[in-house]
Amino acid sequence: KMIKEPVSEKARRSNCFGLLSDEVGDISCKEQLIPLVKFVDNGKASTEFLAIDDVLEHSTSANAEAIKTVSIKQLNESQL
Repeated sequence: KMIKEPVSEKARRSNCFGLLSDEVGDISCKEQLIPLVKFVDNGKASTEFLAIDDVLEHSTSANAEAIKTVSIKQLNESQL
């Protein structure tokens, strides 16, 4: 939360932003979604880490629907 709030605030102040997400699996069978948000801050393009969530927390598969649901949840929590 300490990282997400200042990054979210900068992205909200920008005229627009982009979202880049990567889903990674590890040996413990976790499927994590890691979004980066890209925006213009003080005239410079900036790309910053936004959050990390376990895709399988509420789904049995890391399919497109589960990834979309987690992405929307992350955007809503960040008020973006």
